[in-house]
This record gives sequence, structure tokens and C-alpha cells, in this order.
Amino acid sequence: MNIRRAIEEDLPAVLKLNKAALPHVNDVTLLDMKRFLEQADPFLVIENEEEIAGFMIVLQKGLDYDSLNYAFFCNNYSDFDYVDRIVISEKFRGKKIWNGTL
Repeated sequence: MNIRRAIEEDLPAVLKLNKAALPHVNDVTLLDMKRFLEQADPFLVIENEEEIAGFMIVLQKGLDYDSLNYAFFCNNYSDFDYVDRIVISEKFRGKKIWNGTL
């Protein structure tokens, strides 16, 4: 398993994982994912032998993002890391894919 920053070539696979995780995460478009790629810090993917096994998107304060939960943090905290979503492919759930180090 490898954890790394997402790149644009990952986005179709990430979008497919996101759609498979509905309704636990909200539905987004490829354009939304591209925006996350530009704005998230970090936007990480977990890969297993070049297959995307999961991803995590973390947002900072001050972005133009239409989410009531994100708005709550922006309005109530001066500094935060907002974990917008973590998605793990069903194939890899329960497999302890992360060893605890980056």
C-alpha cells in the first residue's frame, strides 16, 4: 500500500469510489473533484498495486465551498482541518491498508 497526494489522473477512479460510497458522502462531479485537487490540503489517495483503494480530502478555512458543516467550522474556529470525506473501496475495507506512517 502506498499513500500519496492525488494527481489529476487519479480523479476518474476517485470519482467512481465516491459514487460507490453514496449516500454516505455527497455526490460530486469531476469538476468538483478538480476543484478539491486545487484547494484541498491534503487530498490523499491510497493505492494498492496501482489501484486506488481509497482517498481522503481535507479542507482549510477560507474556501468557497457550499457545505453547512464546513460553514460551521469557518464561522466558529479560526484554524482547523476539515475532513470532508474519507472513502475506502469496499474491496479493501477491513484489510488494515494503512500501517500508521506516512
